[in-house]
Amino acid sequence: MTTDRDTARLLDALVGLVTVWTDARVQSRIAAAVGLPLDPTAIRAVYLIGARGGSLGSTALAEHGGLTRPTASKLVTRLEELGLATRERSGRSVEVTLTPAGSGAYASLVEAGTAMVRRAVPDWSAQETTQFADQAQRFLAALSHTTAAPAATPTKEKP
Repeated sequence: MTTDRDTARLLDALVGLVTVWTDARVQSRIAAAVGLPLDPTAIRAVYLIGARGGSLGSTALAEHGGLTRPTASKLVTRLEELGLATRERSGRSVEVTLTPAGSGAYASLVEAGTAMVRRAVPDWSAQETTQFADQAQRFLAALSHTTAAPAATPTKEKP
C-alpha cells in the first residue's frame, strides 16, 4: 500500500519532471538544435498536432495546449506563416493540419526529445527503461480517470 510519504515523493518527482521538460529554455534549445525557429508554445502545438496523426481541431488544440481560442488562432497563423501548418474550415470547426514541413518538424522534435531521454538514462538497463515507461503509462491512464480538482477537505470551524 502506498503511504502518504511515498505519494509525496512521487508528486515531487512528477513536478520536477514536468518543470524541467516544459521549461521554455529547454524547449527552445531542443528547437534550436534541430534548426526550428519556434517558441515553446509553437513547439507544443507542433507536437500536439503531430502526436494526433498530423491533424487536430483548433478547439482541441486550444484545450490541450492550455490556450484561449484567440491565442490558438494567432498561433496557427504563425505556424501557417512558417509553412508548418494549414487550416481548413469545415462548417463551424477548423482543422489544423501539419504540412510536410510541419511533419518533418514534428519528427525532428521527437528525435531530439528521444536523444535527450537517452542522454538522461545512459546507465539504465533495458528492463529499467521499460519498467519506467510502463509505470508512467499506467500512471497517465489512471490520472485521466481522476477528477480534475481534488475533493475539498472539510475544515473544522474555530469556536
